[in-house]
Amino acid sequence: MISHQLRNMLPELAHLAVTPSTGEQPDAMEGVRVLGTFNDCLVGLVHFSGRTGWERHTGGAELLHILEGETALTVYENRKTTTLTARQGDLVQIPKAVWHTQQTLKPVTLLFITPAGGTEHCSTEQPPEC
Repeated sequence: MISHQLRNMLPELAHLAVTPSTGEQPDAMEGVRVLGTFNDCLVGLVHFSGRTGWERHTGGAELLHILEGETALTVYENRKTTTLTARQGDLVQIPKAVWHTQQTLKPVTLLFITPAGGTEHCSTEQPPEC
């Protein structure tokens, strides 16, 4: 059994200023604290602001728990975009293989459970261009 004291880890997280191309850069994981794995997924924490690039996970769905802040999550599915605002305490599931991006409204800290393989990144404005 492993126990993580998240309340003690949050103040120690480095702030990551993201841009649409951050996910394509080799040092993108520097601002991420990986806690371990769970059912072929990475579990971790990240504290960031800015707009992420588009990404999708062909290995499975992604789960995001917003611990602090506020972010606008946009998904591209069935040829249309849908945006929702996720705030502290919200839990969001992104379906498998669906393009998605985030624009923080307030710096956000989140716990993620993301498939360990099969992630694609794209820095274009619209996901179909990827």
